[in-house]
Amino acid sequence: MNTVLNRKWTADVIARGYTAVPDVLLSHMGQLGLTPTELVLLLQLMRYWWTADTLPFPSKRALALAMGCNEKNVQKLMKGLEARGFVIRVQRRQAADKNGSNLYCLDPLVEKLRAVVLGPAQAPTPAPVPMPMPEPVPTSEPVPMPTPVPTQKQMEPDFDEWMEMDEEEEEIPMPMPVQAPTPMQIPKPMKLPMPSMRQPSGGPLARKARFDEMMAEVRARLGKP
Repeated sequence: MNTVLNRKWTADVIARGYTAVPDVLLSHMGQLGLTPTELVLLLQLMRYWWTADTLPFPSKRALALAMGCNEKNVQKLMKGLEARGFVIRVQRRQAADKNGSNLYCLDPLVEKLRAVVLGPAQAPTPAPVPMPMPEPVPTSEPVPMPTPVPTQKQMEPDFDEWMEMDEEEEEIPMPMPVQAPTPMQIPKPMKLPMPSMRQPSGGPLARKARFDEMMAEVRARLGKP
């Protein structure tokens, strides 16, 4: 292993130490939701994780110097990683009631990487929640049915149906005209035939005789002597 690393990085560089990093952590940092700064902090913790039975315990000052930031930034990043289930911080007590640097457990990070490789475990299917039955509606009062909304086609009148309805309409009887009271009957004047203007045949005496006959007929109809 050292021979391969020496050929890649040179012996002088490898002599200062190296850290084994799983490729799945680098290739799936976006899927895991890690920011570049959070990934660098995890890599710094891996530098101090020498054996599987020994938890790393670097100080915040050492991490801040390696990352080129202040201790408050390291503390803030560590709280975020712990809250999202990547690391577990364990307080390390020293003599005279003084706290040493925290221990950092990376087992949660290992489980997340295993879930990426093997797939998330199938969660058990929850039991169906029984739906409450609706209360029966009293039969004494009828339940109003919703009024159906007519469609556009139903709203359009049918021409044939409209014609049939028009033909089947009952005829409305027309009111009889009110007859005015009959006034007193006044006899109408009798139409008399007009005397013919044609000249009767014959001489003047014959014409005068014809005229006298016509006048006598008129007086007789008028009741005059």
